[in-house]
Amino acid sequence: MIERRSAAPYFQRHWLLRFKTVMTGSVAQAYSERLENALDVGLLQRKIEKSGIDLRGKIVLDLAAGPGAWSVALSLEGTAQVVWVDLCPLMLGFSLNLCRRRRAKVNHVRGAMEAIPLAGESVDVVVCQDAIYHARKENVVCAEAARVLRAGGSFWLTIRTAGRLLTEQRPLWRKVLLWLSPPLALLVGRKLLPTPFSLTAATRRNLETAGFRVRWQRRLGDSTEEFLAVKL
Repeated sequence: MIERRSAAPYFQRHWLLRFKTVMTGSVAQAYSERLENALDVGLLQRKIEKSGIDLRGKIVLDLAAGPGAWSVALSLEGTAQVVWVDLCPLMLGFSLNLCRRRRAKVNHVRGAMEAIPLAGESVDVVVCQDAIYHARKENVVCAEAARVLRAGGSFWLTIRTAGRLLTEQRPLWRKVLLWLSPPLALLVGRKLLPTPFSLTAATRRNLETAGFRVRWQRRLGDSTEEFLAVKL
């Protein structure tokens, strides 16, 4: 069993806990159903295969794991253990239900990206799909991923880019505000507003500063960027 690290002090001060959840109600339900459908049609498995990561016999951390579809997909790849970590209690409920229905063996640990409640050098692979921009300090997430990974471990990270604002239905004033939020965060060192995307150059720099070597980086469509980094 993987060793946990207490997260209670972080929960007491984390800014997201001023809100009930990151995602609520029908939006959360729709998101859960969309990912489960991607699991059903084999899309998640194909993405794992395309990444080229050998997961057989590995302890894998699914970070900011949401409704658990990725955790289930990872558990089907011959992994020794999959650890689900997410802050949102609503997503915990979705994931527990999905894993029970799919008979997937996943270890659920409620915790935040910026203070992963696991011991140092305790996992072989960290997977973070389309979530790091929810963190207040993305550089801290990369540092935490490096802390829990063993030397030579892989960090597979997918981010949304600013291109998503071109296709989403939002008022123009809100799009402008959301577009400015990540650059503003770089200037002041922390996010003052929630952000719907990450800056690609900043993500790569955060990975390298945290002690990773980026093996590859590729663009997926118009609004997604993917990284595979190895802990030195």
